[in-house]
Amino acid sequence: MHTVNTIELKLIQEASDSKGSLCEVQLNQKNTEIFIRGKVLEQAIWVRENRYLIFTTDEVVFEESLNIYLIDLQKGVLDKLWIGQPYNTDTFNGVQIINDDSLSFNFLYLKDWKLTIYDEPKLRLSIYSWLVLFNSWRGYRYLTLRSVDETIG
Repeated sequence: MHTVNTIELKLIQEASDSKGSLCEVQLNQKNTEIFIRGKVLEQAIWVRENRYLIFTTDEVVFEESLNIYLIDLQKGVLDKLWIGQPYNTDTFNGVQIINDDSLSFNFLYLKDWKLTIYDEPKLRLSIYSWLVLFNSWRGYRYLTLRSVDETIG
């Protein structure tokens, strides 16, 4: 796992009152036909083979949120997480790679988060805590997010 500079975002649709910006992921300036939310690419990380983690924001001054995507170049978006809270903002502070399947970063109230990436989806309960984290309601996940000592994704 390592940071890459070969991923870019091509803006498809600006943010609206109800949705974030829609962008197409580009690899080496070539379209991938993978679409994600968030117009600012905060960081991209090569995980393994054709898999990348992508962190995006939307530049919303008074209510910033962080989108986290695990994509596979052949399969599209494998998993996604969203961190944010109404009327609160923060800045994303870069990723620290812990090992081949986990990393940490800082976002929202200077909180430290630990993200674990699985090769295969694992059965997980999808929980959100006080609108800080939201993810799609699916039982099998490639990503687990922890804040301090609680599992929330």
